[in-house]
Amino acid sequence: MKKILLIALVLTTLIWSTSEAKKLSYSFDPPQKPWIGETQKDADFSYRNPSLGAGIIISSRCEGNAAEPPLEVLFRHLFIDFENKTVINQQKTELDGKEALTTELEANYGGERFKFLSAITKQSACVYDMLLISPPENFEKVRNDFENILKSFKFK
Repeated sequence: MKKILLIALVLTTLIWSTSEAKKLSYSFDPPQKPWIGETQKDADFSYRNPSLGAGIIISSRCEGNAAEPPLEVLFRHLFIDFENKTVINQQKTELDGKEALTTELEANYGGERFKFLSAITKQSACVYDMLLISPPENFEKVRNDFENILKSFKFK
């Protein structure tokens, strides 16, 4: 579980290290027990499932012009420090009517293999990242919890 939290910290720091305190401009239905909400410095929301070693991170950044760069570039930047990346599925979807890039992939970090499901979207001057991190053997057990967050995601 400590490895999941370390990965969460690396991911949020990579993308959102310049974020400042902000009023959140979105809402979603949080995951239910056994998920536990946690505080992470550079994440808007962070949850972990201790029994399955999984984590969920939701972050946003509102500065500059979110129109650039494209979602695919934001995705590559998000996973820049990971090795042996294998994209299983990547497709354009929608989150609350906005174009999103949803990607399922496996990658190594610190010598261990993890499975991810990410969704990245933009609105106005904001970029939104949603991530599920799990050991591969537990991924399908937590996938629906993350997909429920995506289905309930709404811009305010």
